[in-house]
Amino acid sequence: MIRRPPRSTLDRSSAASDVYKRQPVIYALSKATKTESKSIIKLIRSLKLNDDSNEEKTKIVTEFVNKFGGVDYSIKIANEYRLKALNALSILPDNQSKNSLILFVDFALNRDS
Repeated sequence: MIRRPPRSTLDRSSAASDVYKRQPVIYALSKATKTESKSIIKLIRSLKLNDDSNEEKTKIVTEFVNKFGGVDYSIKIANEYRLKALNALSILPDNQSKNSLILFVDFALNRDS
């Protein structure tokens, strides 16, 4: 049986949203040595809500993800999906609805979150 991992926030969110938040970390873990991966996993598991030590721990995880290309990989995948979406929209007639969907695709990829 496949279990869905716990939500990354206390707010309701979709499973897809949780995956996208984790994708850079998962990719970085797959590229790191076993020792480095175990160390980062232990660090992530030690994060607690409203803990002052989270800032330093988060910085370490962020550096790890960047070192192993997790963010770059996720941006690459997002751009591939962007192109697929725009290609799917290309068959529609040019109108306001199509233009709104194109703008939405670009917004979803370029927004700050």
